[in-house]
Amino acid sequence: MFAGRASVPDWEAKVSGHFLQQLEQPGARERVASLNQVANHELCDGQLVRFRCMVQDMFDPEFYLGEYRVKSLADGSVTERTGRYRDVVSCGPREELLEAGDGATKDRLAYYCVSVPGEAAWVAEYCGRSDSAPGPSGAAVNPLKRGLEEGEEGMDLEAEPATLEKEAKKVRPAEEMTARDSATFKKPAVPASPPAPSARKDLGLNLPLASPQGKAAIIKLYDLTEGDIKLNDLLEVVGIVSLDPSMAGGLEEEEEGGMMAGFSSAPSLPPPSLVPRIHVLHHRVLPHTNPLPLPAAPSSQEAGQLRSELLAILTEALLGDKLAAEYLLCHLVSGVYLRRDVLVLGKFSLNLHNMTAHDRLPRRLATVLALLTTASHYLPLTRQQLDAASFLPKKDFEANRLVAGTLQLAKGTHLMVDETAMSDGQLTAQGLANLTALGNLITWQKAEYDFKYQKMEYDTDIPCLVMSEGRSMLTG
Repeated sequence: MFAGRASVPDWEAKVSGHFLQQLEQPGARERVASLNQVANHELCDGQLVRFRCMVQDMFDPEFYLGEYRVKSLADGSVTERTGRYRDVVSCGPREELLEAGDGATKDRLAYYCVSVPGEAAWVAEYCGRSDSAPGPSGAAVNPLKRGLEEGEEGMDLEAEPATLEKEAKKVRPAEEMTARDSATFKKPAVPASPPAPSARKDLGLNLPLASPQGKAAIIKLYDLTEGDIKLNDLLEVVGIVSLDPSMAGGLEEEEEGGMMAGFSSAPSLPPPSLVPRIHVLHHRVLPHTNPLPLPAAPSSQEAGQLRSELLAILTEALLGDKLAAEYLLCHLVSGVYLRRDVLVLGKFSLNLHNMTAHDRLPRRLATVLALLTTASHYLPLTRQQLDAASFLPKKDFEANRLVAGTLQLAKGTHLMVDETAMSDGQLTAQGLANLTALGNLITWQKAEYDFKYQKMEYDTDIPCLVMSEGRSMLTG
């Protein structure tokens, strides 16, 4: 379609429209391999994947070559190629990248996305059962992994430095072209995308809540304006996964002093074997994380029966306290629907006191509630937790990344705070800051992100349940 763009000038829109039409077919979306369910090493570079995620960080717009010409050094022929849906320019060892023309440079938006924090186990299980085609598996179809006959089945790409180095030198991304390449390239080309050093500062997956099943990806969107997607939004994206190992060579180039000027502020990103890049063909903002299809509106009799069943479950979990169960049910269905100045309408924070740590009652109640909600987090408020953790995200300007905090949660995530775990002692400054942040979240449904030189408030919708022995020290 790119080659025939003279007759099809809007070929980019036709590509997106084609995939959207295909994804609307019954069961088509479920047949696309899910990054939430499939291990990274089982994916193939260039494969179609989907990812259900939360926006954890937002990067500056990224520039790439929409069109460029490549000259063959063997026969002198010149071909035109596109950098859309690609991270690196397609220029082989016997090819020369010619100077790009006017208007060839375009931009795309890049977001760092993570698995939905605190997602319930039953949600992941349901989504796993609905996936009829988990995608290709093993090194048999993945050209970026060694063959099984070498006796290294299951080895991750990060464990193959020799292979990565060889591949990185064979196909060099445009953003890593340096002055010493002038013999081959007449002029450094406009980069296909910002460099991706593997770790100026190792942040790992940078998940707000640690999880062994947690995944992360950098999604890249085209023909979208800034502001359409906001921080902490829930997304489901379908796109082309990029696992090119040459993108992991950026740190080596930077240490050698050969990185192109003007990209010193590029974010420190993990290699694609750990955090894949997804070039989005279609995306949708999710209003909630419930994967179940919406049922027809129940009759008043069915609604009354459902309410009675829920109250029976909650009353049993609260040791027979029916009044507390009524309040808890109201809390579970609450949500912010309107903000008027300092008023937050719809918020219903709840404090259940006269709770005791005996028989781990708060933890057991949190386990029951995790079965009734789509996303939740149990937070034992120990002195060690308050002093060691960082509840609010902070900007790391050295790595140019937003370091996740415990309270960076998606809309509708239920936060269950166990105040019975608190022990005697004096809190540090960090502990007091965390306690203040938690109180502001409960009272105002706002979280103050630390950008070092200034702090910015972000609206939240996180129902908070505080379990304490006496009246909670956290107001709400």
